[in-house]
Amino acid sequence: ANANASARSNVNAAKAASNAASNAASNANAASNANASASKAASGASSSSNASAASNANAPKTASTEGNGAGFNGYVVDSNNFGSVSKDESYEQYKKNSDNEADSIIAELREQERLERQDVERARSAERNEETLQPVLHTSSNKKLRDAAEKIKVEEAKRKAKEAEKVKKENEKAMKNAARASKRASKPKKEMSNKQLYALAFIIPLGLMVIIYAFLKIYPFGDNVYLRCDSWHQYAPFFGELWEKIRAGGSFTYSWNIGMGTNFSAIIPYYLASPIDWLIFIFPKDDILEVISYIIALKVAASSLTCTIYLTKHFRTKRLSTIAFGLMYAMSAYMAGYVWNNMWLDVIIMLPIVFLGLEKLVFEDSCLLYALSLGFSIFSNYYIGIILCISCVLYYIVLILIYNVRDHKSLLPRFKYVNGERVDLPPEGIHRPAASDIEEGPLTVGMFFKKTFRFGFYSLIGGMCGAVMILPEAYALSLSASGQSSFPKSLSEYYPLIETFARHLFNVPTAISGYLPSLYCGIVILLLVPLYIIDKRVNLREKVVKVALLLFFILSFDLNVPDYIWHGFHFPNCLPSRQSFVYVFILVVIGYEVIRDLMYFEAKDLLGAFGIVLLFIVYTDSKFSGSDIYTTSVIFSSLGFVVLYLALMFLYRTARMKSKKVMKRVVTVVAFVVVSAELTYNMGNNMSLGCASRSGYLRDNKGVDAVVDYAEQLTPDEFYRIEKFNGYRTRNDGAWSNYRSTSVFTSITNYEVEKLFGKLGLLKGGNSYGFGGATPVTASLLGVKYEISNSVLKESSHLTYVYGEDGELLYQNNDALPIGFMIKSADSFDFNSSYNVIDAQNDLMQNLTGISDIFTYMGNLNADNCEIVPTADQYILVVVRNNSDCKTLYANINGETTTFNYLDTDNMICNLGFAHLGDEITVTGSSRPDLLVYSMSVEKLTEAMNSLKAGGLAVTKFSDTKIEGSVNAPEGGTMMFTIPYDEGWSVYVDGKKADTYSIRGAFIGVDMTAGSHDVKLKYTPKGLSAGFIITIIALVLIVILALLYRVKRTNKGSYYNMPGIIRLFV
Repeated sequence: ANANASARSNVNAAKAASNAASNAASNANAASNANASASKAASGASSSSNASAASNANAPKTASTEGNGAGFNGYVVDSNNFGSVSKDESYEQYKKNSDNEADSIIAELREQERLERQDVERARSAERNEETLQPVLHTSSNKKLRDAAEKIKVEEAKRKAKEAEKVKKENEKAMKNAARASKRASKPKKEMSNKQLYALAFIIPLGLMVIIYAFLKIYPFGDNVYLRCDSWHQYAPFFGELWEKIRAGGSFTYSWNIGMGTNFSAIIPYYLASPIDWLIFIFPKDDILEVISYIIALKVAASSLTCTIYLTKHFRTKRLSTIAFGLMYAMSAYMAGYVWNNMWLDVIIMLPIVFLGLEKLVFEDSCLLYALSLGFSIFSNYYIGIILCISCVLYYIVLILIYNVRDHKSLLPRFKYVNGERVDLPPEGIHRPAASDIEEGPLTVGMFFKKTFRFGFYSLIGGMCGAVMILPEAYALSLSASGQSSFPKSLSEYYPLIETFARHLFNVPTAISGYLPSLYCGIVILLLVPLYIIDKRVNLREKVVKVALLLFFILSFDLNVPDYIWHGFHFPNCLPSRQSFVYVFILVVIGYEVIRDLMYFEAKDLLGAFGIVLLFIVYTDSKFSGSDIYTTSVIFSSLGFVVLYLALMFLYRTARMKSKKVMKRVVTVVAFVVVSAELTYNMGNNMSLGCASRSGYLRDNKGVDAVVDYAEQLTPDEFYRIEKFNGYRTRNDGAWSNYRSTSVFTSITNYEVEKLFGKLGLLKGGNSYGFGGATPVTASLLGVKYEISNSVLKESSHLTYVYGEDGELLYQNNDALPIGFMIKSADSFDFNSSYNVIDAQNDLMQNLTGISDIFTYMGNLNADNCEIVPTADQYILVVVRNNSDCKTLYANINGETTTFNYLDTDNMICNLGFAHLGDEITVTGSSRPDLLVYSMSVEKLTEAMNSLKAGGLAVTKFSDTKIEGSVNAPEGGTMMFTIPYDEGWSVYVDGKKADTYSIRGAFIGVDMTAGSHDVKLKYTPKGLSAGFIITIIALVLIVILALLYRVKRTNKGSYYNMPGIIRLFV
């Protein structure tokens, strides 16, 4: 009985051990399945985090071919997200893949069922073995054998129990891992918000610009400011004039401080219309220079921001790589070379937004963003706005041509790598407007005409927004040298076409003169463009259209006719290819599209692109060997960056394929740092040419301001002009120092006045004229009553010293004429232009006054050292003949030397000043001069000017736009006003409006009878009133259209009840 009980106990123990083994095997299998589920859940969460992580918790997790779309890989694809694809070949492929995936899952489930059956069989076998053991134990008489068997059974039971406990712990651990994976799958992946992304897109380039400024020692890091070329001569002085008008409340339509009088409402559209520029008034005037420098930095950062916004909206992404490509746009060679033209930068900032609005107009019938952004751009700077308008036409054509293929990439397969294995992903889909009135399907003829009508209509509204700027500017330009240009008679090439491609290399100097464009925007672009061409994921039509657009730009850089059209039907004076920023933007967009598809390129594709770029660089090196532009450093540094970017591309692909997240992030960060460093160095190196001394620019501010204020105190109610006899900074010093001057340098300079100045021996050049070369005759005719000098001048009855402070001396011209005076007729203001400039002045004064030979010819000198001996106390003047190569003249009078520069213009006059009998005068030049020497009689000058003063206008009141006074005309004739001719001026004689006309095309004339008359002049810019009305109409239309769009979005019934003509606009 004891033996039987023991046997039964042993049998039960064996059964328990068998059950434990079975449970252990089952638990192990469950743990394995749990781990597999966890892995699959984690994989699903990772693969779909950007587009509904684990696909929105409600997405089916089994393979299915039912519902809205074809299911595969644990996803259900909603074909409504990307349009109808029932007939698309790729859709059939997806369905086939879905079926294969389902079969695979079913086979896996059957295999799992087979393994479970094997576990059951093993358990049953263990139970049978235990039953056969029982008789042996029962009949055995050997106690030792029985004890050993029992010991074996106990040890075996303990071992199996330990194994079961181990399996149980592993099972619990697997379940916890599965739970964590499921929680991660259900939790949406954290993404950077738009605000964070856009903040970085602005802050990073701003920080890089500050670094550049620090290295260039731009204030406050040193004494430099960023003033280059026109920003020194024009922009800073015009900012000074704007500052004075804002602070003092002056008129924004006219300025006496620029070129004897200038239409300021035409200066603003060209130079000062940017809203951010008007913030200068909150700073002290002495800080304007550094404010300009940092406005430039802010606008560079804003350009990066808007480009990033475009990339995120256009490609529907929030990747940090968009910031890198925003930097490529904002810190391109175009910006590095032309960024000192800060008034252009607003349009460059707005270009991505305008193109984004144009895409919305074409694809979503949403038009307001396009109209508003285009209108703001034209308002901010009409000139670059012309380039923007032409670009919009080209881009609209591109969008229409690719309209039917814009969903192409949304239907293409995608994949990613998980644990080194490729995992297929669903297509992206294209966001389509939900409104039922948005057309689906291919572009029809009716749709084309409707979209083209809207494009034209909203483009017109954008242009109307800028009418208040455009119309006054158009009239001013018609009076300038720009109005004299004509369309090219034949097509010609500027340079070898291959050189256009060489302009994409790293650290190529930007071209200020000549014809070469500035096209560099990062060396990585050289690799990305060939990859774009071979990218199979880009629809062939779209690829051909966009590459054709790039080629059109490249040809337009090199050919004169498109160059003429691009620049507003005018050839630019320096700064070639001003439209190249549009080309750069298109390159950046194409490059980003390739970067997004980088995983889909094979190694041979990357090596092929590298081979193409390598051949191009080698050919450029051989073609331009010995060039000062494409130097060895340019070639090898460009090649080095190409190799570096190629290596980074391979490392990135490796990291993605092997699912090495840390490595991928490191490569991404390194690539971003390399791009930033490359762009920063290129921009800083090119900007270094534009640094100027802040203290040097401001050196005479205190002295000039003091003598100008003193002159104002002497004659507070008198209209007069002031000029610098020497030491002038620019031809716009009157604008900077706030005094009425005769000199000017602008793009709207009156062409006829410029010609007149040149024929009378005064300084003149492209779009400029000035006081340089003035004689006592021309100074008096132009009403220059005070002259500022930084050296002592010889006094005479004509010129007397008045005041001096801080190295600046004020002299009074006692023969200066008022702003208006009587002459016999308009024809009397004439002279023989074939004479040299001094003889021309003699001829003019004889015609005006009847007094001849104010100047007397003393002889011709042509020697290295020319000695002049005065025959009396008299003014000595020399004319530098235009057949002389002498560009600088040095006049030594009694040991004091005066220098005259920039003498390479026609027959330039050098006024040596008043000399006394017996003075020793020696003249030398930078090369052997050819001089005509004249003396001038002060007595005859005074007599002539007094005769003209007798019929002069006595000004009683004046402002920026009005002059009032009286005249006692000794006889009838013409009253001439030394104001540049402008139809905006109206003259009233005794309260009646008089007919005005031009004198030699330069000055204003009006008929006047003998006797006393009250005269009033009033200025209203031509085109300003009409432009203002048109701009207001455009703004009202925008408000009305915005309200209609709101109705369209919120109340479809009301919208469809509107007349069809209204619905055509919205």
